[in-house]
Amino acid sequence: MVIKGDLLCGMAVSHLSGRSRRSLHTRKGVAALGIGTFGCRILSNLAKRRLPIDSYNYISCDKNDLENGTDGNKLHIDLKVGGKISPAYVRGAATKYTKHLEKLLHGNEVVFIFSGLGGTTGSALSPLIAEMAHQMDIGCFAVASMPFAFEKSKHFNSGVALKRLRKHSDGIIII
Repeated sequence: MVIKGDLLCGMAVSHLSGRSRRSLHTRKGVAALGIGTFGCRILSNLAKRRLPIDSYNYISCDKNDLENGTDGNKLHIDLKVGGKISPAYVRGAATKYTKHLEKLLHGNEVVFIFSGLGGTTGSALSPLIAEMAHQMDIGCFAVASMPFAFEKSKHFNSGVALKRLRKHSDGIIII
C-alpha cells in the first residue's frame, strides 16, 4: 500500500481546519512518530521521500530499530529485562520517559503515529502517545498494522490497543 505524504498531510490539515483557524503560513509543526519495529521501518522509508513533515521521531524498545541510519530524534525505551514481556509492562516502563515524549509532541499542530499493533511496543505506546497528544490538543492521526489472521496470540492485545488508539486519534488508517 502506498500512501502519498502530501495527501496524508492535506487530509490532516483539512480535518483540523474546523478546529483551528490558523493559515498554513502560520501553522505549527507536523511531527511523525515511528513506534516499534514496524513504525520505525515505515517512517525511515517516508523520511527518504522528503515529505512536508517537520520532525521525524523514532521510538522503540529495541536498539536495532533505532540504528538504521535515518535522521531524526530517537528514543530508546530501556526495559531492563529480556524475554517475552507484556504491553502493560512496556507502558509502565514508558512512564519514566513521559517528559521526553511530551517534548517530542510539544509545538506541533499535527502528529502522525506509525506503528504495528501486533507487537508489544506498538500496542503499548501508540495509544499512550495518542492520549498524550489528545490531552495537549494536538491533532493525532495513526497508521497502524494489525496482526495476520494466523497470529491468534496477538489478536487480543492488538484489539485492545486499537480500541484505545481510536478513542484518542482524530483519524486512523488500519493496514
